Amino acid sequence: MPNEIRARGAAAEIEKYLRGVAAGGEWPEGDALPTTRALGEKFGVANTTASRVFHRLELEGLVWKQDNGRYFLESSRQLLHRPKPIACLTRELERWSGVYRAIMAGVSAYTAERQTALLLWRSESLVSHIDVNLPPDYGSLEQQATSLDDFERCYGETHGGVLIDDVWSDKALAQHPVLLKNAAVLYRETDLPGVGNVCIDTEAGSLLALTHLLARGYEELWIARPFRGDAAMDALVADVAALAEKTGTGSLVYHIKEAGTPEERTALISEANSSSSRVGVFCPEDNVSKSLYRELISQGVDCPGKVGLMSGMGTSVLEDENISTLFYDFREMGIRAAEMICSKESGQIKLRPDLLVKITT
Repeated sequence: MPNEIRARGAAAEIEKYLRGVAAGGEWPEGDALPTTRALGEKFGVANTTASRVFHRLELEGLVWKQDNGRYFLESSRQLLHRPKPIACLTRELERWSGVYRAIMAGVSAYTAERQTALLLWRSESLVSHIDVNLPPDYGSLEQQATSLDDFERCYGETHGGVLIDDVWSDKALAQHPVLLKNAAVLYRETDLPGVGNVCIDTEAGSLLALTHLLARGYEELWIARPFRGDAAMDALVADVAALAEKTGTGSLVYHIKEAGTPEERTALISEANSSSSRVGVFCPEDNVSKSLYRELISQGVDCPGKVGLMSGMGTSVLEDENISTLFYDFREMGIRAAEMICSKESGQIKLRPDLLVKITT
């Protein structure tokens, strides 16, 4: 008991001393505070007593603990704490879609608030999408592996974590375990163990799209596939088709139609207009949805009376259009992914969509 009383008294003295240092304004900015060992010797107690005092004052915001274990006054944090930059492994800036412009706006907002730098690694071979009216070309597994090798050779572990464009394949990423120590895959789901993931909830989007088109009285559901090879697009197409299969039970007719080229889109709209049923067209990609809408207008199709159209992302591409769409908050996706990297926590976050109803349905 006497030892316990003595420790409490010493802890109070240590706390008084440290508060005095903080309030005095004379402690050199950027200098470390005395170690727990030094304080223990000064006040005649074990290091653990001083450590508990430091921890309590850290929770209060009076002191700050650096990664090396030394304590500083909180006022020194901005001077000394320079977090490593977040590396963003993305396609070329010129190839950023509406989705990635919104995602990176969120990443930039979060990191700017935390005064964390961004390191942009642009892979020219990752995806080529020069003409939005045509399907993109994706880099091969070998090209992706080479680009990741180049990144690791150039930057090693000088970054504080990695945000990964959805176009990188899990197979290529799995070959670089060091890269994945603190990483988050964007937009699409991933099976990589221990890797963070902030993605769209394709199941929730599928349900929202299908129920909306059914409620509008469309008798057939046509899923306009914008292109193949994009994991998020492929998942949304597959989920809508699976849900239509389950929900229809023979009464709902659905088809998957290719819509990646101008010729395919022209044929799709012409066929839908010629159908004996009212057709609701769901296209997951905004640029292709925009092209389909223009084709509807050019062919003089009664929209939404005969053919309805619904998009699947709700990016800025549709800002001046009257197309009904799912809306995913991709800026929030960027914020949550950057937060995941900075906190060094993995896990999965699925963003659910909202529904924006306009004149096309």
